Amino acid sequence: MSLHNLFPLNPRTVRLCRIVGICIFIAAFLLPACKFAGGRSELINLGTYSGWKCAWFSLVLIIVPETYRSPFLLAVFGGLINPMIVAYLACYTPRFARTRRILSWAIFACMISTWAFFAINQFFFLIGHILWVAGIALILAGEFSEPPSELLPG
Repeated sequence: MSLHNLFPLNPRTVRLCRIVGICIFIAAFLLPACKFAGGRSELINLGTYSGWKCAWFSLVLIIVPETYRSPFLLAVFGGLINPMIVAYLACYTPRFARTRRILSWAIFACMISTWAFFAINQFFFLIGHILWVAGIALILAGEFSEPPSELLPG
């Protein structure tokens, strides 16, 4: 049994979830998102990071060559979630249903890499990260509650 059979949502509910999700997603950037809990790290500034600092840091790591040979590559994948969310929201017409579905699975995979980065580098997630994930879940909720267009009759 698939998720859309368990939780069928009408289009108005999906739209409301998406709007609330966007608001929570944006608010999460202003809150503390993670905190370093270990003894040693390659990071310069150990402590608590707000969501926007985490996003900035993970995107800056793309241009650092050492990133690709370290666990920080997992942080880069986590940082790619934010642009993928923007791309997902930009593809909101039925014509891009397949693109949205692919982006939603890519976002999910990148989320797992974020948690792996936290575990490897001894970070604890804080309220900002929890709300960031909740916002993403609400934005993507409609994607997993509607049957894929290939399964629809007609």
